[in-house]
Amino acid sequence: MKKTSRSQWVLGIDPGYGHTGAVLRRVDDPQPTAWACWSNDSTQEWPTLRAMSIAFPLIETVIGWILEHQIEDLDVCIEYPVYNRNARALMTQMSLYDMINAYCYDYLRPHLTRLWLTEVNPKTSKSKLAHDGQATKAMMIAASPWAKYKDFGLTLVQAHTLADSYAHSLSAEVREHRLHAMDQYAVSPTTVFPVGMCHHDEDPSDNGA
Repeated sequence: MKKTSRSQWVLGIDPGYGHTGAVLRRVDDPQPTAWACWSNDSTQEWPTLRAMSIAFPLIETVIGWILEHQIEDLDVCIEYPVYNRNARALMTQMSLYDMINAYCYDYLRPHLTRLWLTEVNPKTSKSKLAHDGQATKAMMIAASPWAKYKDFGLTLVQAHTLADSYAHSLSAEVREHRLHAMDQYAVSPTTVFPVGMCHHDEDPSDNGA
């Protein structure tokens, strides 16, 4: 793959336990540079652990892309979960969604000069790619770079996941959250007993004097 430095890139992420997809491209180039899918169908697994099994390798792969292409500015566009008359399913999806967002802040930010995060409505993505907010899976694939998905060695499910990921990337430059400009607040207990157990309250320079 051709290396490109000092340019702005966008990463579209479609989070899901059946399949999570990620598509990387340059902001000024509609053609994807790299893509990948992950899957964990184990419904018996603790949702948090299941989310970690997808989120962490996703972030590891993206870090590899950042280093490979010497990326400095990255615009991450991720689909947010939508309630579909199943509260438990929504909570499970939120676990993965929140973990990917947190990992972007914790693990991607140190490798970048600027990092933005945009939360995308799936209907917006459908409208941008297929020009129809109610677009079917077939319509999304047909409008994507993977219309002939078998030529890429992809399954139908993988092609749809990547098509959605690519569609989310089209919301680049909305730049809803400026992660590079955010600092995590240090929070101490409002009360603690025993008092000596709160390490934040201890001054390391105070040696008992």
